[in-house]
Amino acid sequence: LSQKVIEGIKWAQKESLRHATIDTFAKKLWVTDRTKENYNKLKQAISVFFTLEQHRNKVDKRYDSFFASIKDAPVLLPENISILSWNYDCQLELAFAEYLQSNDLNHIQGVLNMFHKNTVYDQVPTKGFNVIKLNGTALLYNKADNAFINLFNTDNKDSILDRIAVFAKDSINIRNTLSFAWEQMSDAFQKRIIDSIKDATILVIIGYSFPYFNREIDKLIFNNLSNLKKVYIQDKSPDAIEESVRNLFTDYHRRVNNTVIEKKTNLNQFYLPPEL
Repeated sequence: LSQKVIEGIKWAQKESLRHATIDTFAKKLWVTDRTKENYNKLKQAISVFFTLEQHRNKVDKRYDSFFASIKDAPVLLPENISILSWNYDCQLELAFAEYLQSNDLNHIQGVLNMFHKNTVYDQVPTKGFNVIKLNGTALLYNKADNAFINLFNTDNKDSILDRIAVFAKDSINIRNTLSFAWEQMSDAFQKRIIDSIKDATILVIIGYSFPYFNREIDKLIFNNLSNLKKVYIQDKSPDAIEESVRNLFTDYHRRVNNTVIEKKTNLNQFYLPPEL
C-alpha cells in the first residue's frame, strides 16, 4: 500500500476513537469540511479498511445460513423478499458468491438485483428479490467501464493490495461508492426504494438502531409501508428499538392496520418470519 493510503487508515482509526461512531465523525466532516477533502479521505480509508478486512476474514455465518434457508433452486431467489441495508460492507455479495459459483462481483450484484444510491440501473427489474444499499458500498467504481472493480476475485494478497493502490492513482475514472444518509439521493433511487417496499406487509428489523441522522430516509421508508401488518425486531436490546419504530408509525400503522410489533433476542441467525 502507498504511504498515503496507510496514513489515511491510521488517521481514520485515531479519529474514530474520538467520536461515538465513525458515521458521527463523517457527519461532522460533512458539516465542517467545506472542500470535502477530509470527508472524501475518510470514505476512502473506510473502503480500504473494509476491503482488507473482508479479504482477510471469512463471511459472517449468518449470511450463509440466510441464503441456505431461502434458496430452493440453483439460481432463483424468492420474489417476496426485499432487503434494505444501511451496511456498506459486501457480506451479502461474498456469501452469495458460493451459491452462485461466481467470483464476478458485478455479476453477483446483478443477480441479487442490488441497487446503490449512485449506481441505479434502469434495466434491472423492479419486482422480485432485491437489495437496496442505502449507504452505498465501501468499494471502488470504474466510471469508464460502468462497473464495480472486483476486489475479491483473487486469493493473492499482493494482488488485492495492487488493486487498492488504484485509490491513489486514478481520481478521474475511479470513484468511491460509499454514500451516507445525508448525501443527496436521486429521484430514481428514491423511486426504487418506494417500489421495493410499497406492497410489504411484514418488516424484519435486524440490528438497526435508527440513528437520528438517518431520520429522513427512515421516515420515507415508513411513510411508504402503508400495508404493514407486523414488525419483527431482532436485537439484543429490542425495547429501545421498539420506541424508535413506534415514533415512525403513521396513522395507517396505528389505526388502520393495527400494526403489531414482536421482539426477538436470539441473534445466532437472521430472523426469517413464518409469513414467508
